[in-house]
Amino acid sequence: MPEHAMIDIKTEKLISVAQAAAMLPPTRHAKKTHGSTIIRWIHRGVRGRRLDALRVGGCWYTSVEALARFAECPHAPADETIDSPSRSRARRADRELDRLGL
Repeated sequence: MPEHAMIDIKTEKLISVAQAAAMLPPTRHAKKTHGSTIIRWIHRGVRGRRLDALRVGGCWYTSVEALARFAECPHAPADETIDSPSRSRARRADRELDRLGL
């Protein structure tokens, strides 16, 4: 996993995963954002973007500023180097349609 090095602990306000989740507005169906969502954004990201974070001991931390950077462009195009299973299936389906002449 690449390092999350954009957080400057001298200038940014560090917050725990639970604090980050509590800062966000409710998701679909008025559910609170769960801490596992924040962890998923750190590890896997969304559409090719990851939430900046750092690990201190056994705990993950992000920052208020990192959340703002992550939210700035939520609909940014995906990193083309990331190959999701659904994208692979779509390419296989396109090749099969081409082969069949459809």
